[in-house]
Formats: sequence, C-alpha cells, structure tokens
Amino acid sequence: TTNEKPFQECKDHAHFNCRLIAEEGDCEAYTEHGEVIGDTFCQVSCGRCSAADDQIFADLSCYSFAKQEITITFLNRSPEHGDWVGVYPAFSDLTNLGGPIAWYWLCGNKKD
Repeated sequence: TTNEKPFQECKDHAHFNCRLIAEEGDCEAYTEHGEVIGDTFCQVSCGRCSAADDQIFADLSCYSFAKQEITITFLNRSPEHGDWVGVYPAFSDLTNLGGPIAWYWLCGNKKD
C-alpha cells in the first residue's frame, strides 16, 4: 500500500470493528472529522503495516481482573493450517503453560 507504516507503530483501535471494515472495503471511508479510517484507526486490518517478521501485541500492557475486552493484534505472513494464537495469564510457567484463557486458529476460528 502507499501508506505503509512500521508494524510496531501500527495497530487497530478497539472501538472499531476493523476486520468488518476491511472486509466491506471501507478502509478509505472518512470519519466525521475527515480522517481516513484505514490510515488512522484500522491500520492493521486495512494493510497499512509492514513487517519483516511475525509479530503480536495487545492493545494494553496490563488488564484488570474484572471483565475487560482484550484486543490482540498479530501478523503472520505465512499462516499454515495448524497455526493458532493463545492468551495465557502473565505469570504462566513458560515450560508448562497449561490451558490458555482463549485461543483461535490463525486460518479460521475455534471450530476449524
């Protein structure tokens, strides 16, 4: 794309359904303030990011124990059928993670 940004500076904002915006072809739509949605709020989903390697990050660095929406953004340039992403508690034992809090296939959803 013409407006690619380094991936670490690039993210989707949690208040927008960026995947749907991209699927509907609305990345070039404008907000009421004249901002292009794909350039400002849905940079990952609208393909405004570039990266040499696969990357993953969360929208916040710390979450409360109460119910709170968690947005995970990841880039996998070469996904394969068995690839998945999981969310684990911060203090999980890295040698024995146990079960994730949530997980999804990279090429589909939990039912694939």
